[in-house]
Amino acid sequence: MNSQPKIGVLIPAYNVADKIGELLSKTTTYFPLISHVCVVDDGSDDGTDEIVKSNKGVFLIQHPKNRGKGAALRSGFSYFIRKGYDFILTMDGDGQHRPEDIPSFLQKINHEYFDLLIGQRELSLRLLPLDRYLSNKLSSVLISILSNFSVKDSQSGYRLISTKLLQKVTLSTCRYETESELLLKALRIGAKIDFVPIPTIYGKEKSHIHRLPDVIRFMRMVSKIVVTFYSYSIFFPLN
Repeated sequence: MNSQPKIGVLIPAYNVADKIGELLSKTTTYFPLISHVCVVDDGSDDGTDEIVKSNKGVFLIQHPKNRGKGAALRSGFSYFIRKGYDFILTMDGDGQHRPEDIPSFLQKINHEYFDLLIGQRELSLRLLPLDRYLSNKLSSVLISILSNFSVKDSQSGYRLISTKLLQKVTLSTCRYETESELLLKALRIGAKIDFVPIPTIYGKEKSHIHRLPDVIRFMRMVSKIVVTFYSYSIFFPLN
């Protein structure tokens, strides 16, 4: 890219008071490579919001009640689009994404334009619990088959997303399936997508994913999108 793009960091957060302070402290060291950090507190009741407020240069959006990760992402997307940003770098608030990997995303986007860069982890039973491994493998294989595009980590929340892309797609989901919805719809319109290797970090933190309900929501979302593709007689027009 010829000029330095305007990039903001978006962190959806729910009850991560024990993690968010360190994450923000490290992330803000990358100013001015990134221009702004926004945390969307999705109805936390553990003091997450107070920790965010104590960090200078970090903007806080609060949901009075927990609405889901997808809803938090969508609130943040709208905020950065209104502010005229070129890209949004999304990171989870639970410590699974290292701020140290921010330069890897920025170097790639400065070298070549992409609509969406996804942090690709090593998906291994050695590194992930069985349920997370199977869930990610299933969704990644399904999306790869539907799109004829190799997706190895469909559930990674560490992403660099063009605001141009976000303005071309309409997101309708509100929970953990939103990231897969965005990927599927980006593939459908022929968006330019690539991956950035990142380490797999999984500690003892409590997951906010409810496996069975989220799998059901994911399958419903995929079904709706597939029907839409067929109705337009277009099944992922990729180059």
